[in-house]
Amino acid sequence: MELIAGFAIAAALGLGVGYVIGRSRHLSKIFEPLIASAFAVPLVIFLPIFLLFFGIGPSSKIAFGAAYAFFPIALNTIGGIAQVDRSEEHTSELQSHLNL
Repeated sequence: MELIAGFAIAAALGLGVGYVIGRSRHLSKIFEPLIASAFAVPLVIFLPIFLLFFGIGPSSKIAFGAAYAFFPIALNTIGGIAQVDRSEEHTSELQSHLNL
């Protein structure tokens, strides 16, 4: 159950943060390197901090799992959103309005 909860939190936060950062070139230039460098750090070294803040119960497992899965989800979302061509975005907007 902790696995599902941790992944759900990571997916919600990673997709939300990745979408917002991926849509803005300015935010992408600022935050993508920060997220990528944080992803390079092994999160296992922060496990004692998670245990200190959340205790030994399931909440520390959920928080650690969410933190562990957040970075790949956010980085892949940023990359995916940034790859969408703006003309394709405009075309899909027009098509959605025509197919009412």
